[in-house]
Amino acid sequence: MNYQEKYIHSITQKEAFWKEQADEIAWFKKSEAILSQDENGLYQWYKGSKLNTAYLALDHHVKTGKGDKIAIIYDSPATNYQQKYTYSQLRDEVAKLAGGLQKKGIARGDTVVIYMPMIPQAVMAMLACARLGTVHSVVFGGFAPNELAIRIDDAQPKAIISASCGIEFDKVIPYKPLIDAAIELANHKPDFCVIFQRPQAIATMIEGRDLDFLELQTNAQPAECVEVDATDPLYILYTSGTTGKPKGIVRDNGGHAVAMNYSIFFTAPTAFRAIRKEDPEALLMKKYDLSSLKSIFVAGERCDPSTLKWLQEISQLPVIDHWWQTESGWGIVANMMGLEYFPVKEGSATKPVCGFEIKILDEAGQQLGANQEGYVCVKLPLPPGCLKTLWKDDFQFQASYLNTFEGYYLSGDGGYIDEDGYVYIMGRIDDVINVAGHRLSTGAMEEILASHSAVAECAVVGIADELKGQRPVGFVVLKDGQTIDEKTLESETITLIKQKIGSFSSYNSTILVKRLPKTRSGKILRKIIRQIADRTPFTIPSTIDDPLILTEIEGFLRARNI
Repeated sequence: MNYQEKYIHSITQKEAFWKEQADEIAWFKKSEAILSQDENGLYQWYKGSKLNTAYLALDHHVKTGKGDKIAIIYDSPATNYQQKYTYSQLRDEVAKLAGGLQKKGIARGDTVVIYMPMIPQAVMAMLACARLGTVHSVVFGGFAPNELAIRIDDAQPKAIISASCGIEFDKVIPYKPLIDAAIELANHKPDFCVIFQRPQAIATMIEGRDLDFLELQTNAQPAECVEVDATDPLYILYTSGTTGKPKGIVRDNGGHAVAMNYSIFFTAPTAFRAIRKEDPEALLMKKYDLSSLKSIFVAGERCDPSTLKWLQEISQLPVIDHWWQTESGWGIVANMMGLEYFPVKEGSATKPVCGFEIKILDEAGQQLGANQEGYVCVKLPLPPGCLKTLWKDDFQFQASYLNTFEGYYLSGDGGYIDEDGYVYIMGRIDDVINVAGHRLSTGAMEEILASHSAVAECAVVGIADELKGQRPVGFVVLKDGQTIDEKTLESETITLIKQKIGSFSSYNSTILVKRLPKTRSGKILRKIIRQIADRTPFTIPSTIDDPLILTEIEGFLRARNI
């Protein structure tokens, strides 16, 4: 089948299509049910089927003769350390870690927070939880204590698994003080913490609560894979909400396994932007045999046209962009190379992936025609692998994603579909921005800026950044009588953001302005501020209070070379 035939089959015969994909998975037990609805009317895939995600990732490969194949290559430029694990080695490491957790009382249905740097032990921790049927939640190592505490209170973990430190370039960041502070702030207290000691910073352990990762793992008996339901949650992944309160995206075991088996391997554009910055001529690439590389897949954030062109030039290979979300878990729009290659159009990730019926709707819920910009929505049911609900919050899940347009999932992005069926995503319709793959709420940053004693009102927008895709910039109006200078205010607000959110937010610009552009009803026109900063064309809305404010904003931006 070509793309069009396969896509139509996936839309018109959803259950038959996803039964075919499920047949590729090594289930413990297969149910006849493919698509159903729960007691709240929410869709679910493969109800009654049994499996284990860690078994599929490790044990299945060992049993099918791939045990001696390399599963993980760890290559850290920060520590100049390299290590490889075969599937057999990784299975054994994971099984023993799972056994150690099991001995400490961790079981199916419990939750565990994983707060680690990008080291092999982070993968082991995730797979060990999956092996036990335990729900894990990965929190980016480097989140400030306040943000970690919020996630601890929401996920209610029995344990936290972490490392003594992370390393960013040549800077060592101790994690243990952050964890201790977060637990102190949180209402919920985990039973214990497991700490992987790294030589760059040995953590001080709290007796009776903190356990050594290697000791726990070494002294344990291997745990077998626990059979779980396809509809059981596999993990919680927190994503920024418009109110600043993170939303816990719930991914199920069965749908996730089927979707991951069906989709494409990729990396983030930020990685390529960093490489381009250090090695613009791609000289290092010439030292390696890349003859087996057929395509380059990028996802997780927007691949800007400049990076796309550079990748195409240095590799002479197809560069395949994706559009997806934390909520979807895999590509919603992509160039499906396994079926048919379509010419790349700048600004578009190409066409909808099989299973995703994308429609562009206006505010009344009516479908728009080609090249008309509106709300990007997906007709229900969402395919396997997408969010099942929000953690312990079906009501907010429906309110955030399902209630705006009946029968549709609201993506939160605006965009259009051209006459050839290519999908263009133009940006968020809410206030969430993507900084190097991290989804951050500008609303949460505004709340922090507004807490400064000198600030009367403020707006934070995400502007284009060559390396990170987007970065936040704050615009502040002072309270009457305040005389604080811009440099001092900027320094103090940067510190506030770092304390409350973390340095990875890349917040480093606060601009003093006389007033903010608003509609006559008082809504701040953040999108236009962003368009001015990015030097992209915009239409002045008829509802604007005073168009001259836009000229003022442009002047402040240019004065700061933004």
